[in-house]
Amino acid sequence: MSEKDFISVCHNPFNNIEIQSDGNIYPCCADYCKHHSFGNIFEESDFEKIWNSEAAIKFRTSLLNKDYSVCNLGYCHFNCKQKIDTPSNYTPKMQIYPEYVKFCHEIQCNVRCITCRDKQCYSSKEQTEKLNSLIEPMFLPILKDCKVVTLNGSGEVFASKHCRTLVKAIVEKYPDIKFGIHSNGLCFDKRNCDDLGITDKIEYAEISIHAVKKQTYDKIVRDSNFDKVMKNVEWLADLKKQGKINRIQLDFVITSINYKEMKAFQALANKLDVETSFTTYRPWGSQLANNYNKVAVFEKTHPEYNKFVKIVQDKIFKSPNCRMQNTLKHLKPVSRSISLKYKSNIDDKSLLFLFKLRDLYNMLLFYKLDKSLFDNENEQEYNHKKKISEIKAEEFQENLVKDLNSKIKIKDKTVLEIGSDLELKTAKLLLEYGAKRVVCVNPAFANELKSPDERITIIKDLCENINLKNNEFDIVFGIALLEHVHNIKGLFEKVRDILKPNGLALLQGNPMYCCACGHHIHINDTFGFSKNLGKINPFEPWEHLMYNTREDIEQLFIKKGFPENEIKLMLNQYFSDLLNKYRTNDIINTVKSVPNLKSVIKYEKELQYKPNEFYKKALKNYNKDELMNRGIIIYARKTESK
Repeated sequence: MSEKDFISVCHNPFNNIEIQSDGNIYPCCADYCKHHSFGNIFEESDFEKIWNSEAAIKFRTSLLNKDYSVCNLGYCHFNCKQKIDTPSNYTPKMQIYPEYVKFCHEIQCNVRCITCRDKQCYSSKEQTEKLNSLIEPMFLPILKDCKVVTLNGSGEVFASKHCRTLVKAIVEKYPDIKFGIHSNGLCFDKRNCDDLGITDKIEYAEISIHAVKKQTYDKIVRDSNFDKVMKNVEWLADLKKQGKINRIQLDFVITSINYKEMKAFQALANKLDVETSFTTYRPWGSQLANNYNKVAVFEKTHPEYNKFVKIVQDKIFKSPNCRMQNTLKHLKPVSRSISLKYKSNIDDKSLLFLFKLRDLYNMLLFYKLDKSLFDNENEQEYNHKKKISEIKAEEFQENLVKDLNSKIKIKDKTVLEIGSDLELKTAKLLLEYGAKRVVCVNPAFANELKSPDERITIIKDLCENINLKNNEFDIVFGIALLEHVHNIKGLFEKVRDILKPNGLALLQGNPMYCCACGHHIHINDTFGFSKNLGKINPFEPWEHLMYNTREDIEQLFIKKGFPENEIKLMLNQYFSDLLNKYRTNDIINTVKSVPNLKSVIKYEKELQYKPNEFYKKALKNYNKDELMNRGIIIYARKTESK
C-alpha cells in the first residue's frame, strides 16, 4: 500500500469490540468511549445489525473526521496526533467482522479486589446454562474474522464454568484464534492453560496485581495468594522469553493504599521484561467508593497529592514498557495553602458520581482556573464575582421551578435537587411552591451546604454512604446538568429507579456542546479567568467545533494573541472531563431508549448568535437543531413501578 492508503485514526471502532455483562457492545472500554454502545447483543441477536448499527456508523464517522469528542482521551492511551497506520478500507460501515473481541459478559470471580467489588461474584447454575446456550448461535458467529479473543474484563476466566466452556468451543471451531487473558493471576498456570488448550495460543496476558509487597496486596486483593500469583507471573514471563507469548502487562490501579509502591512495581516489570499499566481508581460501587476522597491520592484535594506527584514524575516511568494514564503525565504539585473546595474527577457509576454540575463548573472557574483567586487579597474580588453569578442565576432558577410546577404540582412532593446552589436558593424556591421535603446534592460544595430548615436534607459529602431508595422521590430536578454527565443512560436509569410511579424528572442542559457557545470557557466579568482579558470570548460562535486536539487549539489561541498563562488555563478547562462533549441528539436518543420512562424534549433556542462561516462548516457534522438550540430540557415521567 502507498502512503495515501493510510489515515491516522484509532483502530478500535473498526476492528474491536467489548461485550459487557449487560449485553452492550462497545468499541473499547466503556469509560474510554463515553459509554457509546453500538447495540445490545441480548436484545438484538443479529450481530450484523449491531456491528453496522446507526450508533456504530456515527462513532466511526466521528473518528474518520478526526473528531474525538466521542472519546475520553484522558483515560485512553491513544494519541490522536501520533501517526497511526490504519488501512483506508476502514469505513463507517464495515464489511468484515471485528478482528479483536473481548468478552466481559461473565462476572464470576474467585477473588475480591476492594477497588472492584465487596463480595465474590458467583453465577448460578441457571445463569451459566443460559450463557452456555448462547455460545453456538450468538457468540461463535461473531468470531468469523477474529484473530484474538480476550477474556474476561468483568470476572475471572479460569473461575468461570461458562468461560471455560466458551474457550474450549472457540479452540475447537477456530483453531487459529489466539487468546488474550485478563486475569487476577491466581489460577493462570500451566495446568489450567493446558486444560483449556491455550498454552500455545496466548497472544498476551494482562494480570491485575496492584502491589509488589504481600501486605499491600492482601489489603487490596482479598481471598487470593500473593506468592502463587507471583509464581504464575514468573512462569508467564518465561514463556514470553521463549517467544511463546507476545506481550504481558501488569495492571496497577492507583489509590492511597499502594501509590508508594509504583516505582517498585515498574522496576519489577523492567526486571521481568513485561509492560505496566497505571490507572487511577474509578468507583465501581464498592464500599471503597464511599471513601473516595480518602483513597483518591491523585486528586489535588488529597493531603498526599504532592507526594504522589513527586513519585509519578520519576524517570522510571519514562520506560517504553510503561503505560501511564494520560491525565497523570503532566501533573504538577499544588501549594498546600490552596484550599480547593471542589472535586475534579467525579465518577458517574452511581447516582452521586453521575453529576458534573453547573455549580461545579462555577467552582472550577472561581477556584481552579485563576490562581490569583486563591490569594487573600483577591478574596473580596472573588466574593464580588460570586454574588454576581448568584444574582444572574436567580431568575433562571425561578423560571425553571415555575416550569416544573406547571408540569407537576410541587406542593406536598418529595424532591431530589441535583446541583444545589451554595445558598440553597432553588431548594427554598421549591419549598415556597409547597414541596414537602427537598434532598440537596452537590459534591462541589460538600460541607458548605447548610440549612436550619428541617424540610431540607443535605447530602454533605460523597464519602457518605447515602441510601437513596427506589420509588422515594416524586420529583428529580437539575439545572445545567446534561452537558456534564458522561453516563447519560446510567443517570436516567437511576432517576427512573428512585422516582415514584408517575413521578417526574426535569433535567436541563445549557449550553450544550454543539451550540454556538458550548465550549464553556467564556471570558467575561461574571465568569472571568482574570481581569487581563476583560470580556473577550476565546472562540467565535461555533468555532470550537472546528478543532479537536489541544495542540490545534493552542495554536489558535496563540494566533489570537492571548497571554500564555491564559491559554494554559483555557486549555485545561476545555480538555478536562467537565464536559461530555456529546451531540445533543445522541443524548436525546439515549434518554428515549431507557425503559419505563416517557420523555418529552423542549429546545431552548439560540437567540444571541447568528449563523456564520463556522456554523456553515459545522453543518457537515451536526444538524441545524443541534447547532441552533442553546439548551434542552428533558421531562421524563416514570411510567410504571420498578
